[in-house]
Amino acid sequence: MGISRPATALMRRTGLIAGAVMVLGLVGVPGIFRGLDVLETAPAWTYLADFSWAGTYLLFPAWSLGLARQSRPECVG
Repeated sequence: MGISRPATALMRRTGLIAGAVMVLGLVGVPGIFRGLDVLETAPAWTYLADFSWAGTYLLFPAWSLGLARQSRPECVG
């Protein structure tokens, strides 16, 4: 059978969004090296790194389960 083109485009877009949210964690790396990882003194831009957990623990598993469901062959009954 195969995966339809709109489903493939949707899964590609969803995967890119999940990856972009996970990359937000890299925003915190310079703050750690500069010693800005203390909550009381951290600038506002370092809080973006806190959202990367959503990509890792919510969006990526949802994307991978959706991809597995679409790639599964139809059951023959």
